[in-house]
Amino acid sequence: MGMDGMGAMPPPAKPAMPQGGGGMGMMGDKAEMAMPPAGAMGMCCMGEMGGMPGAAGGAPSSAMPGQPGSSHLYHVGSAGFFLNHSQHITLTPEQRLTLNHVKEKAMLDRASEQRQIDQGEQELYILTGADQPDNGRIQAKIVEIEALRADQRMSFIRAVSEANNVLTPDQRRALLGTMAPRR
Repeated sequence: MGMDGMGAMPPPAKPAMPQGGGGMGMMGDKAEMAMPPAGAMGMCCMGEMGGMPGAAGGAPSSAMPGQPGSSHLYHVGSAGFFLNHSQHITLTPEQRLTLNHVKEKAMLDRASEQRQIDQGEQELYILTGADQPDNGRIQAKIVEIEALRADQRMSFIRAVSEANNVLTPDQRRALLGTMAPRR
């Protein structure tokens, strides 16, 4: 029975993290964590914006601060913190090192945040399984869990932004396909 019948809910399923994709796990335990494939990620960590048209009937969403017209870079970077484009944009060894550091920190933060969410889900399970469920406490726990999820998403977006700032303007233009042809 679900929440509306106030019976016990089944324990929350632990989300399976797809492996493969661009080297960076959003959110794994390998030395080089795997990321969901770019399309499968669907901006799960970036507010579910991926691939969705903007408000103006398919127009792109607004530009990211400080980089007009380049919001797409955050989508490109979310799949591997730009490390999966190393050959295309010719990353320097220093850039690779910095991007790997940003990626590693993002993954560690993500795991820590996920543990907090999982703990909240366990507490919600207990609250909904009580003989006399307290709807006020249940609602408060749901709000807490969703705030943790929002924080987790925003942390990831900030990490991709940090990685984006490691790139040069020419590297950003190359990723966007707006690089002027060389003569």
